[in-house]
Amino acid sequence: DALAQSSVEDLRALGLSNAKALSIIELARADAVVEIESDALKQQDNEALIARLSQLRGVGRWTAEWALMLHFGRTNVFPAGDLFLRGAIIKYYNGGEPLTEREIRALAAERWGEWSSYAALYLLAGMRAGLITLKPERVLSSQMAVAKQQRRAPPRKGKT
Repeated sequence: DALAQSSVEDLRALGLSNAKALSIIELARADAVVEIESDALKQQDNEALIARLSQLRGVGRWTAEWALMLHFGRTNVFPAGDLFLRGAIIKYYNGGEPLTEREIRALAAERWGEWSSYAALYLLAGMRAGLITLKPERVLSSQMAVAKQQRRAPPRKGKT
């Protein structure tokens, strides 16, 4: 409630950029709307809900997927854009070979199905406990390799 009443100047005084301040205020003000619409939103499939949440300033697919898991209780979501989760999947489930976000989502759906969200949470818990280790530069270089590969790949006929 306090954030929704804040001004951009208030948040800028805390060291936030103008864009971040605007995003935070908009999200705080939208939170009440989202809560009111929650019952209707909960009826939507994941992609429709991600699209709806992504309309809010500062909310992209990564944030929307985490919201589906943590706010809406969806168990079949895997935030493939999360750098740590991406690195863990590539290292432990794909032999170190790069994957696109779409491929990671498909792998998670195939492997864990309706429980993909729990797999994401367990991977994060493993990282926090020191059981899963990743070198940040490897995660980033893997992501850059995928981006480079996507730029070079010719468009597939008949696929969108």
